Amino acid sequence: MLVFLPGKAEIDACARALRSHAFEVIPLHGGLSLDEQRRGFERSARRKLILATNVAETSITLPGVGVVIDTGLVRRTRYHAGRGFLALGAIAQDSAAQRTGRAGRTGPGVCYRLWGRVAMLERATPPEIHRESLVPLVLGAAAWGRRVDALPLFDPPKATALDAAREELTLLGAIDSEGALTPRGHELYGLPLDPPLARLLIEARGNGSLDDVIDLVSALAVGRPLFLPGGPGEDDELRRGECDATALIRAVREGREREDGLSYMALGEARRIRARLRRAHGLGSAPTVAPIDREALVRTAIAADPRSVHVARVRGRSVAFSNGGHGAGARPGEPRAAGEGPRRHRGVRVARPRGGPGRSGAGDLREPGSAGRGGPGGPRPGPARSGAAGARRHRRPRRAGLRQPGDRDEGGDALGELAREAIATLFLRGSLFKQALPVTRDRLALSRLSVKLGHAAELAPSTRSGPTIEAWVAARLVELGVEGGDDLALLSSDDLLAPEVPSWVRDEVERDHLAR
Repeated sequence: MLVFLPGKAEIDACARALRSHAFEVIPLHGGLSLDEQRRGFERSARRKLILATNVAETSITLPGVGVVIDTGLVRRTRYHAGRGFLALGAIAQDSAAQRTGRAGRTGPGVCYRLWGRVAMLERATPPEIHRESLVPLVLGAAAWGRRVDALPLFDPPKATALDAAREELTLLGAIDSEGALTPRGHELYGLPLDPPLARLLIEARGNGSLDDVIDLVSALAVGRPLFLPGGPGEDDELRRGECDATALIRAVREGREREDGLSYMALGEARRIRARLRRAHGLGSAPTVAPIDREALVRTAIAADPRSVHVARVRGRSVAFSNGGHGAGARPGEPRAAGEGPRRHRGVRVARPRGGPGRSGAGDLREPGSAGRGGPGGPRPGPARSGAAGARRHRRPRRAGLRQPGDRDEGGDALGELAREAIATLFLRGSLFKQALPVTRDRLALSRLSVKLGHAAELAPSTRSGPTIEAWVAARLVELGVEGGDDLALLSSDDLLAPEVPSWVRDEVERDHLAR
């Protein structure tokens, strides 16, 4: 029997639930060694129950499969706002047909599908080049002296994703203005990590923070949370004081699965990555006992990506953070950066850099109270669909052009335009992200006034033309890569906050305005 499950965590949970049954339970996914994967092909005296991800869909053919059980779910990458991330969703019709075809290849077989007949599935699985961050592809092509847009690809990449990847690699110092690989890019290409994480390691070598950064990068490279939801709070032993980064480092070094509320699968993978990186840097496998040097950690993050620095401005009980692009807010009572008192009007927060990796972001040295909020313009995974409901898409009325799941296969460009128009209409009407609407309206009004008074050069690129709110929202939704109604679940109010006008420009405008 072959059971298709969306990921390693589901495979592990299912395997533990079946241990008492008279099956030989065999996990099968890309994270296993070749010897472990070989078990699926070996003969057995008992009935084999193979729990597999979609690696068994097309990559390999298992002999003797008479029954396929298909959950109809897949965990695959999606690309949003310059970053790729894993999301749980329903499979497409072509995947369903492939999975059915795994049964009875050498004899009679049957496939049980765990979703209803009325489920609306997309016709075809989107190609990876439209779902992944293109940063690794652009970097790899540059290493071979080629440009991606000159390669004979079956599915050409989207121009916005390609531009975002080039911008990211330029900011990381990996390619020059012509797209050619730099010496720094050669270093990044030689490390088995996503470029933003590799850049952290490179910077750490020169400032004495390599031990700490290896542990941090190992936790981030896993691509899923180490801390389980509902586990110990921010005052537990691992998260004591300081920030998320130190909590991740302590989790990798000292964490205990059950006592500290950690995912044992994520923790195990992080420690395996840590062991490989330490061997590659000649540090050995002995656990680190030295205290974490948070100041060196912050310096490394800033050197790796200056966009990670946000300047804080306190206004009453609220705190706003900005890095010259899109701002981020802080709730009253939320912990602030070290040394930032309630009366201070400037502080520094080192936040998750935007853009880049296919499966993970770069470091987050923010305070614990801001964990999980995603950076400005950063992606938020959509709601996970559990069980058969993941493949059974519920009917809902069409509203203002939002598309239904399954519409993506025909007229994609037109439907994307309709979806963006619908989301913009809902936002401007105050029906969506209503807290962001007045802030964006005020910031854009101030931007237009700044342009009239000759301060356009100091504004963020998206507001230098003094756009109306309608024009800015339309352009922002294109920039975020919104292509359908499904993408609404990936947006938050932060994504539709217009960039702040720099404080000194604001002061100049207010003085000029009053003088006139």
